[in-house]
Amino acid sequence: MSSNNEQNQSQNQNQNEEQKNSVSLSRYKKAPLVVLENEGNTSYMNSVVQCLGNIRSIIKYYLTKNNEIKKKIQELPISYAFSRIIFQLYPFPEDSLKKSFSIKTFQRAIAYCNRCFKGEENKSAIDFLVYLLENLHKEDKLFRIQKKDNGQAVQNDNKITNNNFKGYLDYLINNEKSIISDNFCWVNQKIKKCQKCKSEDISYQNFFSFELGLEELVNNTPQFNPPESKKNEQKEISIIECIQNKLKTQTIKMYCQKCKSRCDFQIKKTISFVPEIFILFNDSKKEVLDEMENKNFIFNFSDDNVYTLDMSGIIKDANSIKSYQLQGVVCSHIDGIEDGKKKYVALCKNPIDSKWYKYEDNEITLITQIQLPVFVSQLFPEIFFYKQQQDENSQ
Repeated sequence: MSSNNEQNQSQNQNQNEEQKNSVSLSRYKKAPLVVLENEGNTSYMNSVVQCLGNIRSIIKYYLTKNNEIKKKIQELPISYAFSRIIFQLYPFPEDSLKKSFSIKTFQRAIAYCNRCFKGEENKSAIDFLVYLLENLHKEDKLFRIQKKDNGQAVQNDNKITNNNFKGYLDYLINNEKSIISDNFCWVNQKIKKCQKCKSEDISYQNFFSFELGLEELVNNTPQFNPPESKKNEQKEISIIECIQNKLKTQTIKMYCQKCKSRCDFQIKKTISFVPEIFILFNDSKKEVLDEMENKNFIFNFSDDNVYTLDMSGIIKDANSIKSYQLQGVVCSHIDGIEDGKKKYVALCKNPIDSKWYKYEDNEITLITQIQLPVFVSQLFPEIFFYKQQQDENSQ
């Protein structure tokens, strides 16, 4: 009984600490919008950070944990550098009236851990986001483990169950939990079925992002290679069509352990579990959009296809919210830029006033919902951030 009482007291203390440290974004309503200064071709980094810095749960977590993370700066260098950025993006109104600050300190912290992001060479926003999410995830897992049992690390003996959905989710919860996995981790189910003996192999994988595969859709799908007689008919490609194409059933040759021979396997993929924030990468090249234009196809940026994703026909988890609203876009363009270098622009929905803003270089511009699809279509969208549609007042 005494051990149960101690456990209950510990849980109550943790809950009280969380309530004490909780951050209400309402206190930032009078704070100025802060822009990240583009110094030495850091726009790829700025745009990604601005989009992440407009996600409510990310803001609240790193504002709350900033001091704790600072104490472990040697073990959590990227987490601390990122938490400082969030702290500067959301200063108290009485603490600071700065409307811009340099990202150089943050860039140095990233470059110290990965030299690929050192210097002023042209970098990919997608590559940077992948690196940042993976390392924030690793460091936050370490941070959480160290906080268990009065700072003593806990060894978890749970084994990964790769053919059972509930077992796989339990594994993720017990072994892969972080602020990043809590918000961005989605689970993909893959069923490999032998067409000869009908045996099935079911496996699950977790990811932080989903690639649209626009290039594959345009080049390898018959409906996007119309005959000469229909080439003048303009058709549209939506984001939903890209997702459906990536998940379409395929048949490939594989060795079957049961048949002991090389057989046709049917590969079926589904999204089994989705996070609060759904990140989509447009991993194609500018030439793909040019090829689409030659074939009289356009990437649809109408209001319905930009602001809301209806995933009800794709997501299999009955408990998931299946409607997503656009939260942010990282775009790039090279027009008028020397040496063909990319210039990145972030379009973000502010979590405090729910208005859309364009972040470019050292400027912030308020934009309307009508203007957003126009801006996106004029540029080249590389990263989409979608948020589950729900009442923000309840968060």
